[in-house]
Amino acid sequence: MSISSSPAAERALLVAFHFPPLGESSGLLRSFCFARDLLTHGWEVRVLTVNPRVHATLRQDLLERLPKEVAVEQVFALDAATDMSLFGRYPGWLALPDRWWSWALFAGLRGLWKWRQWRPKVVWSTYPIATAHLIGCFLSRVTGTPWVADFRDPMVEQNERTGAWVPRDARLRGARLWVEALCARHATALVFCTESARQICVERYGRAIEDKCFVIANGYDEESFRDIEPAAAGSAPVQTPARITLLHSGVIYDSPDRDPSAFFAALARLKQHPVVKAGGLCVRLRASGNDRKLGELARQSGCDDIVEMVGSVPYHEALREMMAADGLLIFQGYTSNPAIPAKLYEYLRTGRPIFAMAHAQGETARLVHREQAGVVVDLEDSAAIEQALASFLDELRAGRARGADGAIVRKHARAARAEELAGLLRRVVAGDGRTGRD
Repeated sequence: MSISSSPAAERALLVAFHFPPLGESSGLLRSFCFARDLLTHGWEVRVLTVNPRVHATLRQDLLERLPKEVAVEQVFALDAATDMSLFGRYPGWLALPDRWWSWALFAGLRGLWKWRQWRPKVVWSTYPIATAHLIGCFLSRVTGTPWVADFRDPMVEQNERTGAWVPRDARLRGARLWVEALCARHATALVFCTESARQICVERYGRAIEDKCFVIANGYDEESFRDIEPAAAGSAPVQTPARITLLHSGVIYDSPDRDPSAFFAALARLKQHPVVKAGGLCVRLRASGNDRKLGELARQSGCDDIVEMVGSVPYHEALREMMAADGLLIFQGYTSNPAIPAKLYEYLRTGRPIFAMAHAQGETARLVHREQAGVVVDLEDSAAIEQALASFLDELRAGRARGADGAIVRKHARAARAEELAGLLRRVVAGDGRTGRD
């Protein structure tokens, strides 16, 4: 996809629930970096987001780093799980299409006021909070402004082996499909993080929408790494580390799609490996969000003396830890084949070798292979994990394991993604009938 940009300033209204000072989701970096970096490509930006009162965790550092030219409108909202519950319980229909649907009522009014005052040329809304797309659709339909719906990943998926749907709840699934269909019908352009996610939408709604479907992948924030690299350089692994640390940084969801059972079983069988036998291996699970269950699973597997559960740390400290690790771990089953974890791009940027337990036909496996960033083995195949992990440890101990090449990785910087988005927005505003793929 070839997208050009122009020096002429345009105006874009970004609708994003995941935006600073939200502190508990890496998904905010996509909307934050677009808001920050579009400025360098001739776009003036305003952000319509939710009042931080609904967020459980806050971080102010990113807001402080947002250019003063970017105005942020924070709109009142209620969280059904806390503001509409009685004794901790609330009717399921109050969370359709998500728990923060009340945001749409206030954002719609504020968005119209800002449109009349500021006259943006395009509206951009982003998932994974479906209400953002309802706001984007409303503003587009009322004002006649072009609308770009950023899906990221599919809103609804079906397990190719069992036929089961995600989400399981039929009401939630129906609500999401309704929002998705609204976007497919009314949005000027649809954006996805991977080609597989794009194909799911095209197959669901027909080839008629193909020309308005784009892929703009996730990436890493070079500015964040620039802040931490001087400190991290002194802690980088030596050629022959005395103790090898394999790190998984971030949440490991309690689902078969992230199940480390086969990996733990392989670890237990590798206790006679020279590295492991000498006490030279630590598998660190940082901020898994599921420590109790994973700890019990490691104990049952017989590898709890190797696996270390540690809590969350500030974002920049987490990046330093990634850069200091000997190897980085990914857990991803086949049901997530259309998606790539956002942290994988940060992994690539560190230059550390990756041990990815992912399905061979998935987008994650393709990316690791394409960038020659490490090893890929099936999450469910314990014997294959054991064999691959033994070789991986040997390569690490010998200092031969390598991550992605820095020159290749630069194309995954979020600044490059913002340039792609800027070009797409400009084509949308221009009414280019060939908005879709070249």
